[in-house]
Amino acid sequence: MNRRFFFKTLASVIGLFFTGLWFKMVHVQNKNRVVKTVVISLDSLSEINFFNDFIVVREGSNLSVLSSKCTHLGCRIGNVSQDLLQCPCHGSSFDRAGQVVTGPALRPLPNLRYDIDQKNNTITVFLA
Repeated sequence: MNRRFFFKTLASVIGLFFTGLWFKMVHVQNKNRVVKTVVISLDSLSEINFFNDFIVVREGSNLSVLSSKCTHLGCRIGNVSQDLLQCPCHGSSFDRAGQVVTGPALRPLPNLRYDIDQKNNTITVFLA
């Protein structure tokens, strides 16, 4: 066995080892992810409602649930000014649908999954 073949083989084995280790860590993280739910009474909702991890926008009978985490650097959006959701850190603003109106944010606010329970008149928001 020559020296070049030995080092190529050694590098391949080490690369495979770390690739396998990385995949195992990613799999464990996904397996341990718990979905948190928050239940809110529909009667208590106004037009724009700020919660810790999400924002509920109510327009008539239509609801949308947006992440309250700004897509620029992750600051929590917690106020509305001139009908725009305002990020307190760097001035990004979003419309009621979560679309960027002014930057520096480039991506819209993600929509979150929710279910409405008509019987109990509540909304359940699913947070990952």
